[in-house]
This record gives sequence, C-alpha cells and structure tokens, in this order.
Amino acid sequence: MSGEVDFSALTYDDGKTDPAQWLADHGWVVGPVRTNPELQSSYGRTPAQIDMRIDRIMCSQYVTATR
Repeated sequence: MSGEVDFSALTYDDGKTDPAQWLADHGWVVGPVRTNPELQSSYGRTPAQIDMRIDRIMCSQYVTATR
C-alpha cells in the first residue's frame, strides 16, 4: 500500500460501544452483523468445529457498512 494511513481514523476510543451501532450513529448504513460461522455459512461453507468453539470464546462480529 502506498501513502500514509491514519489508523486513528479507522478506530474509535469510546468504551465498549457496539461497532454496528457506532457506525449507524455516525451516518453509516449497516448491513447484518454476522458471526464467523454465519459468514462461512452464507458462502455455502460448513464451519469447522474448531471455528465454532473459537467463536464461542471470541464472539466474532463481521460488520458491513456503507456511507
């Protein structure tokens, strides 16, 4: 990647704010929030058991948003 990236523009420092809600509150249109297993299923994949166990611990969230 060329050029400089201002990482602070890609993050926020609010305490425990839900990412999808934060994006919606700041003018983004947020699509469905999905977990890793849900994301895999949406692509026709069957999540491996290890992915299911890890997701129970990590509580993944994949967020799609457009502005």
